Amino acid sequence: MVKLAFNSFDSWALWRIPTENLNEKTPKEREQAFGNSYQPNMFPTDQLSDNLEAKLKNTQYVLVGMNPGNGAKNQSQDELFLNFHDAKKSMDYRLAAATYNTDLWGAFMSDLSHTIESDSKKVKLSKEDVNNLKLI
Repeated sequence: MVKLAFNSFDSWALWRIPTENLNEKTPKEREQAFGNSYQPNMFPTDQLSDNLEAKLKNTQYVLVGMNPGNGAKNQSQDELFLNFHDAKKSMDYRLAAATYNTDLWGAFMSDLSHTIESDSKKVKLSKEDVNNLKLI
């Protein structure tokens, strides 16, 4: 993959897909299937195009979280796209289940604020956060 100006707050709405058939499952059952097969701190690079520049240009949707939780403190800065793919207790698998088989699967994802804090009440958003997001 070509390295572009991605940072540790960026990712893609891609996760490992459970091996069981998800077509007949209710949303709750699909969430449970993603939860059971969830692999923390792992991004499925095999699902991402090698041409990230083209992928980013052709992305129709961007999912924006408020900020990364405390689990981001322990994430490897050397591996790309681990944001939104944290430990199972972060429940990122719920986002996987919600986006699976929709137009949002494969969307670009980032956080508005780079403040690492699980208590959202402690995060102060600023105009600078918004301006920085526009540059992505």
